Amino acid sequence: SLKIFYQMGEFSNVVVSTEEVPGGILLKFTLYKKLRIGAIRWNGNTSFSGKILEDYLKIKVDDELSPGWEVRFKKQLLTFYEKEGYFNVEIDSFTAPFEIPSRRLIHILIKEGNQSTIGRIYFTGDLGIPEKTLFDALRIHAGFYYSKTSVQAYLEELIPIYLRKRFLKIKFGNPILHPQSSGIVDLEIPVEAGPQITISLSFTGKRHYLELTLLKQIAIDDEKSVDESVLEESVKRLIEFYRNEGFPFVEITAERQELSGGKLLRAHFKISEGPRVILQDLSFTGNRSISDRLLRNTISHQKTGLWIPRTIRLPVLTNDIESLMEVYRTNGFLFTEVKEHIRYSEDRKRGFIDFEITEGVRSLIQSVEIEGISPQFLPEVEKIIHTRNKGNYYTGTILQDKIAIISYYHKKGFADATVEATASFNDRKDLAMIRFKVDEGSVIKVGHIQLSGNETTHPKVILREINFKSGDDYQEEILLKNQRMISRLGYFQSVRIHPLNPDEEEIRRDVEILVKERNAGAVEFGAGYADVERFNGFAELSHKNIAGTGRRASIRTEISQIGNKEIMSYTEPWIFDFPIDARSAIYYESKFNPNVDYTSTTLGGSIGIEKSIWEFYKLSLLYQNENVRFIDVPANAQLTDEDKSHTNISSVNPSIIRDTRDNFLNPGTGSLNAVWLRWAAQFMGSETQEVKISLQTSWFFPVGPSATVAFSARGGIAYNFGETLNVPISERFMMGGRSTVRGYSENTLGTPGQTLASDTLSPLGGESMALFNWELRYNFPNSLGLVLFMDSGNVWESYHSGWSSPLKSSVGPGVRYNTPVGPLRLDLGFKLNKEPGESSSEFHFTIGHAF
Repeated sequence: SLKIFYQMGEFSNVVVSTEEVPGGILLKFTLYKKLRIGAIRWNGNTSFSGKILEDYLKIKVDDELSPGWEVRFKKQLLTFYEKEGYFNVEIDSFTAPFEIPSRRLIHILIKEGNQSTIGRIYFTGDLGIPEKTLFDALRIHAGFYYSKTSVQAYLEELIPIYLRKRFLKIKFGNPILHPQSSGIVDLEIPVEAGPQITISLSFTGKRHYLELTLLKQIAIDDEKSVDESVLEESVKRLIEFYRNEGFPFVEITAERQELSGGKLLRAHFKISEGPRVILQDLSFTGNRSISDRLLRNTISHQKTGLWIPRTIRLPVLTNDIESLMEVYRTNGFLFTEVKEHIRYSEDRKRGFIDFEITEGVRSLIQSVEIEGISPQFLPEVEKIIHTRNKGNYYTGTILQDKIAIISYYHKKGFADATVEATASFNDRKDLAMIRFKVDEGSVIKVGHIQLSGNETTHPKVILREINFKSGDDYQEEILLKNQRMISRLGYFQSVRIHPLNPDEEEIRRDVEILVKERNAGAVEFGAGYADVERFNGFAELSHKNIAGTGRRASIRTEISQIGNKEIMSYTEPWIFDFPIDARSAIYYESKFNPNVDYTSTTLGGSIGIEKSIWEFYKLSLLYQNENVRFIDVPANAQLTDEDKSHTNISSVNPSIIRDTRDNFLNPGTGSLNAVWLRWAAQFMGSETQEVKISLQTSWFFPVGPSATVAFSARGGIAYNFGETLNVPISERFMMGGRSTVRGYSENTLGTPGQTLASDTLSPLGGESMALFNWELRYNFPNSLGLVLFMDSGNVWESYHSGWSSPLKSSVGPGVRYNTPVGPLRLDLGFKLNKEPGESSSEFHFTIGHAF
């Protein structure tokens, strides 16, 4: 009983007494309830908030008030204030009744006094470096308010100065205060610089590498020591470096010297590089079953070609031998041995590698048995496994088949199915009998689905996203897929769908959907510079999960030197409880169109639906209305009456997008394929009647670990019908610029007399276009990248006259710097079809890839 009372956590003491009464004994329990904090009231703390002080004291409402709390709080607060330079602080505290009898209202009264300021600052002890150097770097001076925390932080900033000079044991002591009059304290900073370490290199014979390159291999700076073990590790690293660069005869020794009474420690490395050995040739002996050509393609070492010298790299030889043995293992040779023999020329500048191979016996599969499997599953399992009679024995294939069988059963709902794979050999080891023993277990069903962690989000918002229910077959694969679907909602830090009792042998398994919410509201702003917009910026207020319903809304404004844009948008998910999102937006844009030399203002709105299907597809259908006004349109660009003043365009806009890119900001693999249609007609309220179709296909192929080949093709046509005689200028295609053909400035590519004005070459736009982009993207360390590109494209006056003039092309290099919002991009495009009066190249600066 006592244990139960104490475990309740509500009582500070329980006293048990006994009393004899007629017929027995009376047990009397006296419970002393814990006294707790009901509220905290701070007074006089003008420099620090109550929250800061409570965090320092580590107290909060409902904490127990243990005996002696007043003394403890006062001592801790005095320490806190003294660290911050308040040396005359006075603290008092008392309690008052609270609305709950077991709670108390705590009052803490503080008289802070004045914060002391710093007078003189000086360093004492073994400084190691001139005091002036420290003062030049120190960011506190006389007259600053004293705070021990701040002083120590500023002293930490001096440590890199010592480390650069290899004072690797530097230590700053606690600042010593010397009070002066009028609230001023002099600051004495003890310094123990420790010994200074120097590293020197000497070479016997020829030297191939800069000292800075070799210093990176030495472990002294990492270990902050010149002990014998550190020197040995440094020698080992240097030898490894040289041998990997083709110097197998390198010899390195190291010695430690103490100078100036131990204040200077010198690590001296003596290096004899020896010759760099060029791999003249390599050969294989004993390989009766596998060709030289296949073996050569397996290993890293290759013989020197006509233009590319190859070296012998001893550390890599171990990997090459393992690669050769793995080739043999995949072909059924389990007991192959590989040895390497290296021969050198007399001058030791050329080498020859001979791989001696003892193949051993090849093991073939004599039979494959599958035990414990239900007859109805046997035909399907036999189809998915690759281990076959008379095939080569390879453990990798057997392991893959074991995993495949387990995956098959999990998809059937046998969540606890296990598979054991064993092999037995005959005496000669050339025949193997493979046995897969299956323990199917029982079909596991999904039991109760429990949701937790959603403090704000309504349960319905989460549960409507999952596509499994209680009673379905329990499949890990489906749980993981649903976990990804919920994560994509965007308002959870983490999502985990897992069984509650995975070890219990039950045919129904309860599942928990555990989420951790993030703050779905955001205030974002930024500024930048681009070659067209020049200085620009934006600000956005958004919320992705209004009142926990999954509704999204945002207000965004963008401003640049060529215009401004304001957008309000709202998304209603799952309209009519159907998995389709409804979207609406209102926007206004005023923009000066460079090179076309006119200004347009657009007031518009849209409403429609959007649906994600399968895993990669997105369908949308929008109704859009835009009132476009044109200001100062050049006379030669006015193909319609609307181009002189304004036009109202009401349209239906269906689209389909398939996106399999691994990263939409900087893709390395996958593709983006899309079709957009715009249909404007009078019965929708449009003054312009037109159809506009745009298509895009972009593909990304990895080439090695750091390179990507990217290709994109885009095309489009726009044509008028009914009473509309020409497509308005705002709806025509224009080309040239940072995201199309980069050898041209924005919108200036075309054919003179057709899509470009004959006299001024100002763009008029066209009714059809085609564009092709190729890029080779290479990523360097530290977020840098290099791009080589080629762009080809053109616009044509009428969609009937497509390809009437040739494509225009540009090539060039680009530099990328990856940021969290996409790569910062600099491109220089050179024209390949330069017209008279055109520049030979154009420079572009913006953020994000061209496609």
